[in-house]
Amino acid sequence: KIYGKLMDTDELLDLVSEDKKFYMTSGGGVTLSGGECLMQPEFCIELLKKLKENNINTAVDTCGYADSDIFEKTMPYTDTYLYDVKAIDEDVHIKCTGVSNTKILKNLLMLDRFGKKTEVRIPYVPGYNDNQNDKIAVFLKELKNLTGIRVLKYHNLAGSKYKSLEMENTLPKEISTPEDMVCVRQKFEAYGLNVIE
Repeated sequence: KIYGKLMDTDELLDLVSEDKKFYMTSGGGVTLSGGECLMQPEFCIELLKKLKENNINTAVDTCGYADSDIFEKTMPYTDTYLYDVKAIDEDVHIKCTGVSNTKILKNLLMLDRFGKKTEVRIPYVPGYNDNQNDKIAVFLKELKNLTGIRVLKYHNLAGSKYKSLEMENTLPKEISTPEDMVCVRQKFEAYGLNVIE
């Protein structure tokens, strides 16, 4: 089944503007996410610009796997980036995602260099990236505009989607335990990083 409908940026702006009073009183705003929202860069940039013209706070939720010029074009209209970091070692990242993380880490450093507020999200997947925590912490400690990190508990809820699409389920079987999550958060805190629950 196809969910949702096609909309242009004006239609979407009208829709999200209905909650503008709520954004103003709560300090919130509009987050573009996905999938990967930056796979539709022209739409995202146009919408972000219109949101800023309407004094609406903006955030971009991204895995970071986009060309640097796309990030450069979003920067003037984005207040905060919510940014995934899955691994520092390239081979581990390729094993987890199928692609290199070179572009991802480069873009994160660029956002920081330009003073963009960034919250990093770290999906913790036992048996896949659990050996990356110290390396991620060392990398993140150098960022000047990091507002905090969130360690995300891995779940396999997407398993049913594989079945409905008649595809092989390649998701990891082992999920994170509450004890795992406490240990991982404590590890990042030991590096002096602000861990958001």
